[in-house]
Amino acid sequence: MKIALIGSGKYSFAIASLLLQKANKLTMWTHDKTFTLPESYQKKIDLETDLTKVIQENNIIFLLISSSYVETTFKDLPKNLFKNKLLIIGTKGLLPYKPYYISKYLRKQKHIRNLMYFAGPNLASDLEHLFPTSMNFAITKKRQINQIKNLFPDFISAHFTYLFEPIELASTLKNIYAIGSGILEAKYHSQSTTFAYLSKAYDECLSILDQIANYTKYMRDFKYIPLDITGDFFLTGTMSESRNKKYGTLMYNKEAKAKYEQENTIEGLINLPNAYKLLKKRKVKAPLFYTLYQIIFQEKDPNTLEEVTFH
Repeated sequence: MKIALIGSGKYSFAIASLLLQKANKLTMWTHDKTFTLPESYQKKIDLETDLTKVIQENNIIFLLISSSYVETTFKDLPKNLFKNKLLIIGTKGLLPYKPYYISKYLRKQKHIRNLMYFAGPNLASDLEHLFPTSMNFAITKKRQINQIKNLFPDFISAHFTYLFEPIELASTLKNIYAIGSGILEAKYHSQSTTFAYLSKAYDECLSILDQIANYTKYMRDFKYIPLDITGDFFLTGTMSESRNKKYGTLMYNKEAKAKYEQENTIEGLINLPNAYKLLKKRKVKAPLFYTLYQIIFQEKDPNTLEEVTFH
């Protein structure tokens, strides 16, 4: 079992820490030829900049790059490269046009049939420290359940579903709503205010999933919906490590906000226009979501979020 990780960010090393509990060696791909591995990983991970070679030489591939780089990263890869490979998508976000969902795009463009998608709730720092947590996996084949159990240590509680859209969409929306959490925290520094907002945002998130992906129907009829959408949502909206939340706290300071955008990858910001296109096309009702879009891209007063949340 040869395992590779596409991406060399903090979350890639967090996943590597988990996989190394059962694997002796991993391969990590990076586009940056000047990148060097942290000393603690140098004997455990082979670094490679040739993506085609990485995929050819490994059986299981984890996709852990930012959503904004998915298309360019996969664009020029040879046909049938993923034949007999398992692709496990950990990238959170949507693409700017139909099919929107990363899993659907990869199926269509690269004809990848053996794939999964996974999400939290978990922090990269907690995973690196090997703290117990859970993950949700959307799978295409039943046998993938045993593959995941063989890959990850026992302190990772895995939940499985055959539905990709609810997990992918929820993983995108939680980053967007976390920006709103930061906006309110910057003004009030109040946990009560934050959780009141997140409770309303969570209800709206479920409503969006229901309107787009028939969330309630599948939960009732098929029992397929994963158990930790709730945990992932509230963790992202409250954790101090969240770049999305931090970005929201800067919404009242244009100079600091612009600087933070230049220096950080903010998935909620990157994916907000893509999610907006999807929701508008489907005529989804989501007042908090649309208010966040107006604040960030149409220079609406950030105080509007408070009015929509509490009035």
